Amino acid sequence: MRQLMPCFRNHSHLIQRKGQYLSEKDYRHAARTAYPSFFDPSFSYDEVNTMVSMLKLNKSPGPDSISNEIIKQFHLAFPSFLHKLFNVCLDLCIFPRIWKLAQVILIPKVNEFRVPHLDNLRCISLLPALGKCLEKLFVNRICCYLRRGDFLSSDPYGFTPHKSTEDALLRLNEVVKRGKKKHLHSILI
Repeated sequence: MRQLMPCFRNHSHLIQRKGQYLSEKDYRHAARTAYPSFFDPSFSYDEVNTMVSMLKLNKSPGPDSISNEIIKQFHLAFPSFLHKLFNVCLDLCIFPRIWKLAQVILIPKVNEFRVPHLDNLRCISLLPALGKCLEKLFVNRICCYLRRGDFLSSDPYGFTPHKSTEDALLRLNEVVKRGKKKHLHSILI
């Protein structure tokens, strides 16, 4: 575990120096007072544990070289560290800038890379894993808020929990049958 500590040393400033982001104080205050009901309590241990357990091990690390495997092993050894780190970010309404920096990798589209041209390249960006973890916690929190408040339409089927292609096909079948009963024509796009 001693080998893992240097990997996280660069991120400990979030806990030690909370006043570092005071230049954004007014912005954070405005965000917090505009929607006071939106701000839920701190991230629970269960939320952080679930997020860490769902990290995929076959992902490339970002510019900080911290892989998902390192995060999982570190979390097993020090479960309260990530919990505290992510809650400091939530409490201060910050997403650390260093976690937003991506490493852009250019990959040739074809095996024979003769002439360097943008059309022959595919770009991927590698983001820091800790930033992706915090983002996942925020996304989960926002999605729960939207579902709980009935803000989401029930019509979309893609990327919606507890809905599948079968549900979409059943709904389509239902609409076509209803149209037939009323002697209407149906057009599918």
